[in-house]
Amino acid sequence: MIIKRFVDEDFVNYRKPSMFIITPTCSFKCDKENGCLMCQNSRLVHEPTHDVETDVLIMRYLENPITKAIVFGGLEPFDTPHDLVEFIQSLRWNYHCDDDIVIYTGYTEEELEDTMVYKIISLFNNIIVKFGRFRLDQMPHYDEVLVTKVDADGEAEVFFPNLDTCIEFKARCVSSCEDMGYNTSFWTYRRVAD
Repeated sequence: MIIKRFVDEDFVNYRKPSMFIITPTCSFKCDKENGCLMCQNSRLVHEPTHDVETDVLIMRYLENPITKAIVFGGLEPFDTPHDLVEFIQSLRWNYHCDDDIVIYTGYTEEELEDTMVYKIISLFNNIIVKFGRFRLDQMPHYDEVLVTKVDADGEAEVFFPNLDTCIEFKARCVSSCEDMGYNTSFWTYRRVAD
């Protein structure tokens, strides 16, 4: 299996601790549709590729007591369909492992639904395909947002929209405390309308 690299324990890209496998190629659909270079993963293209035996990756995953899922992403998993199918078939048939497999793709479901790779992986349980090409004119969609508010003056590098003024969300304070002299509160915002 040709990959860029993998992360044994990833806690960011799925709700379960996962092995994250970075696939080797991408057709950069997002950049082409937006008319500019904007892919957050474009630097991965310049990294070397590695030919790793599928069984080696699977055994490494299965021997790790922490991980409970496998995530494919980084570049475009569906641009290497043979490797993707071989991995899934081997995990399911040879190792009898039914853990979640999450595939992040820039393709739409309509673009993939008639492809052989999509038809094959659709035969297996616990395959989660996260469709979504980045578009500059598309607002992000969140169903639930967890927010930590710190009552302090200061500079920040990243700003998040003020959900308190957003009628699509209902806010609930989960807890609050004083930490190192700052009042801190933890909030859950749930989407109530689309």
